[in-house]
Amino acid sequence: MEYVTSDLGLTAYLATKFPLVRIQTIEGQTKKKAFVFKNSQELAKETSSYWNNTAKIEPNTYFQSIKSLKTRLYSENM
Repeated sequence: MEYVTSDLGLTAYLATKFPLVRIQTIEGQTKKKAFVFKNSQELAKETSSYWNNTAKIEPNTYFQSIKSLKTRLYSENM
């Protein structure tokens, strides 16, 4: 089973803890992307902590994750 989100902030957080399976184009929207993770109880727990503002992450780690995701997004759009 997979967990799919188009939220860059959530993805950047989750990608520091779980492998990103793939980035896919959202059907019917050529420029909008979705991020796919393997679903698990741990991933659901971390997703909840992100949305509840209880997630803990080093700011530089989070920033680097966002930067890496943006690089992947822009390289796939070329």
